[in-house]
Amino acid sequence: MDCLLSGGTGMGQESGVGERCAMALLALVCTVGWNDAVGKEAALAGGQTAWVRKYGGMGAEHLDALSPHPQGGFLAVGRFGSTVFPREEGLALGRYAADGSPLWSRVVTTEAIHTVSVTLTSLGNILVVGGYRGSPDFGVGPLPSVTSSEGWEGLFIAKFSPRGRPCGPAA
Repeated sequence: MDCLLSGGTGMGQESGVGERCAMALLALVCTVGWNDAVGKEAALAGGQTAWVRKYGGMGAEHLDALSPHPQGGFLAVGRFGSTVFPREEGLALGRYAADGSPLWSRVVTTEAIHTVSVTLTSLGNILVVGGYRGSPDFGVGPLPSVTSSEGWEGLFIAKFSPRGRPCGPAA
């Protein structure tokens, strides 16, 4: 069984004292019969839909990166607009079970972040790669300031624990 990202993406939110959490971000369709060489259309036409899940709210929502988890399920990173990310910038990180149900999620920062990749280390830590403006803080101190308004000029690799908590430099 393989998971495909389907059309629209979405992410909702929950607010808590001391930490805001993101109910993450996606509409997924799982099918049987995926063929990378043929592509999404063949998989949707030839495969059987195993499940569909959509999590989302009213604001603008973006799934930036998705990665399978070796214990089953997947990791997702992205952002959503309206309340938590008013400028449609920021980073939310979540882990989902193989059936698409959320296991945990976090709003990491609401600053100018754009994520391009997420992966796991051999120890189970999560690495997130992307670009930024300003001097966002992932919870371990601010990154060096990048003030240009033209494009994403600062690059980052952020390291998180297996439960999505910041844990210092990725090196």
